[in-house]
Amino acid sequence: MKPEIRHFDNLSFSDQCDLIKSSDFADKGDLILRSADPKSIFSDLTCQDFFLIYHESGDEIQPDILKFSSPDQIVFVSDFECWKKDEINQKGFLKWLDMLNQSGHEQIQTWLVSSDHELIVSALQKFVEVVKTEHLELIDDYIGDRPFFTLDNLYYICIEGDNHDAIRQIINHIYEGNRSMYVSLLEALISEDEWEVLEEAYKSRNERLTEFGFPQKEEAMKIYQDIKDFSSLEEKNKKDRSCFSKDIMFSYPVISNVKDLFLDRVLTLHFQKFPKDDSIDWEFACLANKIISCENVDFLHSQTIKQCLNRAKKLVSLSLEDLSHGNMETALDLLSTYWIEDLFRWGVTRIRKLRQFTLDILPKVHLDHLESLLKFLGSPWDVKLKGLFQFCPVKAKENASFEVQEYEDFESLKQVETLYHELIEIQAVLEFFISHLGPKWLHVLEKNLKGLNQIRGEITWMPLMATLCAQLCLKRSFSFDPLNIEDVKHFIKKGFDSQTPFRKLLPEVKTSLIQALDIGVLQEESVLFKILFARMEEELGGLNLRIGLSPSYLPILLLKAS
Repeated sequence: MKPEIRHFDNLSFSDQCDLIKSSDFADKGDLILRSADPKSIFSDLTCQDFFLIYHESGDEIQPDILKFSSPDQIVFVSDFECWKKDEINQKGFLKWLDMLNQSGHEQIQTWLVSSDHELIVSALQKFVEVVKTEHLELIDDYIGDRPFFTLDNLYYICIEGDNHDAIRQIINHIYEGNRSMYVSLLEALISEDEWEVLEEAYKSRNERLTEFGFPQKEEAMKIYQDIKDFSSLEEKNKKDRSCFSKDIMFSYPVISNVKDLFLDRVLTLHFQKFPKDDSIDWEFACLANKIISCENVDFLHSQTIKQCLNRAKKLVSLSLEDLSHGNMETALDLLSTYWIEDLFRWGVTRIRKLRQFTLDILPKVHLDHLESLLKFLGSPWDVKLKGLFQFCPVKAKENASFEVQEYEDFESLKQVETLYHELIEIQAVLEFFISHLGPKWLHVLEKNLKGLNQIRGEITWMPLMATLCAQLCLKRSFSFDPLNIEDVKHFIKKGFDSQTPFRKLLPEVKTSLIQALDIGVLQEESVLFKILFARMEEELGGLNLRIGLSPSYLPILLLKAS
């Protein structure tokens, strides 16, 4: 715990507010309740802020937080807690009733009056059966041995399962607070069609969320539409805030933790010129909400918002860097002229060009399917290229194990250009195989190397190149012919230095391979060769040549079947 949090109660109210603003959402609820004036703080929160504080606080203080909720805030919370996609979240609804019951009669009445009649009906239909009769002796014919209760000797209520207490308390509150609502609710539970009520409740919920910038998924997905001609886009009108009819969430910029972007430097210049301009924060909040809608908003929490806002900032940053060619003044003008959403779309479009470039490689190297390319390339490029073919292209995470596919968003033009150059190198390597083995090069390799028990499933380019490197070092012909164990030992002795415990490939061995390949774009500093040589050193450089070598420890080379 931070020292200032431990001494929170002794701070002035102003200092308490400053500490609350800088704290994690998981801590905010408790701090606000401990503050000198929790009512004023909660009342000033946007509905999104209030929900995040409520949702990320512990169950023990959630009822206390609800005590300070406004009608809009309490409805906004229930719009997330009670739904799972387009269905009532039964577990979430029961927990919501429990929290409401603990918060007190006033807040229960606030929610009942402010919420949709259809939501309450649709949710209770999952648990409640109602029989209306003035003849008590007929009840057993309808309900049997199931427990039931009545508040007026007219409506008899049977609650399914172990959910009796929370639901009965809510029904009691409705009966005590509003008899007409009570009658209307029970009549609806008797007569209204379950699917029609659910559909109407879901429609009303979506209309409310749209007011907060969470549009329907179909509408939100427009942020991922490619831009054919950026110059044809309309310039923005700063007075147009039609994205929201409710207050936006100004906490969004605080949540984001991505740093050192090109965008950050542009924003620094922007706020130096326009220190009171809140339009950029507003646009990023709107865009983040749309990204959340695309990903489904049912489990909204600060981590979800952080991920979506980081995606927005990264791709906008990449877009500005690309369109401005790295010129800060040009980027500043672009930021002032065009909508953040359109800059985001250009960032997505720019990365998707890498995907198209990959597809364009296939016919040039006589491959019918992307899967064939991924199998031949092997790790790490199969993982890298799979990231490009996600709906919103992503890059393989730095320093992540390629056995576990971890991805992150592109954030700079350098990252895009680096992968582009790798694709250029990949194309050159594949064209090299075509020039030596003909258009059916992959079939030829598969046929020639079919019997090798060291090749686990698929032929990849790296063992082919490593084997060629060894053959050249051993002064044999330009060949991919498999080696035997003695060849491997000889290659290690001749082609590596004598450093211990890990030998390094000799520079002349690397140079020999590069010169023999004679591929213009491939030099020793090429990414493909760096990884190839590093993998060879990793797998061969530490071997003990005094003991027998097992083929299972030599996947980097093609070995003759034993």
